[in-house]
Amino acid sequence: MLDREIQDFHDEQEASYGSRLAASIKEEEVVGELLSLDYDEARILVHDEARQRVGGVPMGCFLVATRIEPNSRPLAGKEDTSLILLRVIGHTQLPDRTATENWRYDAATRAMDYPETYDSEEHIDQWTLNQLRRAGLLCRVLGTFRYSGGPDEWQLTFGADVSNFYSGQGMKIYKPMGGALKQVINFSKPTGKPHPLAGQQVPVGRVRYAATEIQVSEERENVSVEIEPTDMIARRTALFGMSRSGKSNTIKVLASAIFKIRERDPEKGRVGQLIFDMNGEYCNDNTQDEGCLRNISSEDVVTYGMFENPENDPSRRLIKLNFYGDKLTSADLDDREAVQTALTPLITGKEIINDHLRGTSGLPQYMSSFIEASIAPPTQWNRGASVRYRRNLALYRSILYRAGFEVPDELGNADIKWLFSKEFIQAMVEAKDPGKYTKAVSVLGKETATWTELYDAMSELQEFITGGSRNNGDEAYRNFNTGYENRSGGSGESYADSTMRGLLLFVKWGGGITRIRELQEKHNPGVATDYADEITEELTRGKLVIVDQSVGSPREIQQASERIMWSIFQNQVRAFTNPKRDSKEDGGIIPPKDIIVYVEEAHTLIPAQDRELETVWARTAKEGSKFRIGLVYSTQEPSSILSNILKNTDNWFVAHLNSREETRKLNDYYDFEDFASQIIRVPDTGYVRMRCLSNPYMVPVQIDEFKANVPG
Repeated sequence: MLDREIQDFHDEQEASYGSRLAASIKEEEVVGELLSLDYDEARILVHDEARQRVGGVPMGCFLVATRIEPNSRPLAGKEDTSLILLRVIGHTQLPDRTATENWRYDAATRAMDYPETYDSEEHIDQWTLNQLRRAGLLCRVLGTFRYSGGPDEWQLTFGADVSNFYSGQGMKIYKPMGGALKQVINFSKPTGKPHPLAGQQVPVGRVRYAATEIQVSEERENVSVEIEPTDMIARRTALFGMSRSGKSNTIKVLASAIFKIRERDPEKGRVGQLIFDMNGEYCNDNTQDEGCLRNISSEDVVTYGMFENPENDPSRRLIKLNFYGDKLTSADLDDREAVQTALTPLITGKEIINDHLRGTSGLPQYMSSFIEASIAPPTQWNRGASVRYRRNLALYRSILYRAGFEVPDELGNADIKWLFSKEFIQAMVEAKDPGKYTKAVSVLGKETATWTELYDAMSELQEFITGGSRNNGDEAYRNFNTGYENRSGGSGESYADSTMRGLLLFVKWGGGITRIRELQEKHNPGVATDYADEITEELTRGKLVIVDQSVGSPREIQQASERIMWSIFQNQVRAFTNPKRDSKEDGGIIPPKDIIVYVEEAHTLIPAQDRELETVWARTAKEGSKFRIGLVYSTQEPSSILSNILKNTDNWFVAHLNSREETRKLNDYYDFEDFASQIIRVPDTGYVRMRCLSNPYMVPVQIDEFKANVPG
């Protein structure tokens, strides 16, 4: 008896879950009958009256096929207690096609000379008209909804296939609407290890099947579409579409949704986001957004730009460096690491200059020598190395001054005390033509000199050290240098190392100074830190960082972007390969902080030919997930993106594309082929085909218009 009671309880429970599936279909939502079914496609019979009753059956529409009867209580574990999800992908001919075409032809012929249409009572009888109102639709089989798990563990599941089909069984076809449609649209099936805060979806738009929509009531078909924001964390997300198709608006909606994860958990929900704002629409107020994305928080949003915006964005930080670095103290000189820290901006600035010079057409040798001249402190650090390094440092800074870079107040004059020995200066005096080096002799023996004096002295210094016979300098210098190399206790090195020679040769030719002068706008003598490292630090704190790139030359913008990305990438790699441990709990390894980077016009940064992954963009796209870097990239040209990156893209948002070449590229992925014709034909802004990591099938969505909701 007890076994029977337990079995009755389980049967009741199983019927209860079966009734939940039955409740998702309604008699008034029937649109037709199943004609045939296989593992991939279904052919269904529909009637005009049923299509009109449910508000139309457009291309891409979701339908369900089932043997369940509405309001019934089938057992959840039975094979037939399931809903097969279909998508309409086209029209199919019915077996009576020839007869119906003849009837339609006859009726249309009779109506040609009359004002009434051929389906009026004057031209066709009701029986024939009823036959003509039947049509066949071809559907893609997307998968099967059913309850699985057994007693006490029943849960709604979706499998992206059908486990079986019978040729002799009929099924009713329903168009899900209202709550049933919402469940279909927003069904989430997490894959892999989910994020700790996964499971709370947020709305991003509404379901939209067609550009030409039939007005329906909100409770039937105007259903909100939701996404799982954590799908974008440490994943690749693609946004494809023509200009003005709504890619930027989609980015705003996604970034806002991810930003709000912190409302669930102030610690675990803090995801750093970086947006490279090419047009200035994310950080500058505009009428379209009634503000801008920057306004979603006054504390956790930071903006950067090439220039200040005191009126609309007074707290903006500048993408600039102090190319001179800090002033070295006497204490610094005894510690190489202290020198390295104080001069990090200077060393970074030299790298920026090097990159800029490399862009020179037909790069001349003197520029190559300057690029190779390292301005970083040498590994072997002693008194002699310190003097040699500071001598080169002073010469390099004088070049910056000559190129128009404003000198910081603390470096008012060049400190050259003891940098040029009395023996070296005496060698200049004893040269065959000492008049050539008068200015250098008078300046280099001073304790301090103006930067103008030092640069002018460098011209004579260059002639003395690198000019003359075989580019080995003046005879007096060669004699001095021989003694210098052979001096007791010396290292055997030449007085002028490769760095010094590279700097002096650069001075000889004026073209190099002209090229460096083009970078003046990147310099700010009052900046104390490297903006790339500063941005990386803000991102690890979970802030939304927007970099305004609407002003500046393409070369400057590219260099700044790459520097920022390398800083982020290297920081994440360090956190991954040399992780810290949690001291509060069990001492577990702390993974890198989550960071998401948004890149527009991705085809210019992640080209299809960079198969060696040489650029930071390609490396981030290919390897970033491992280091907790998510990438959201948008472009008009899917075919321009590396195929192995496309193959590993997890989230897709595809708007209007006007090229069949591009849609053919997309046909290789998921079920985009079902939407290819619509993607080409419909240019409506914000109308996208969406599939995210936890979505088991494509969903057509009209993305909401982003509004900043500025207080007041």
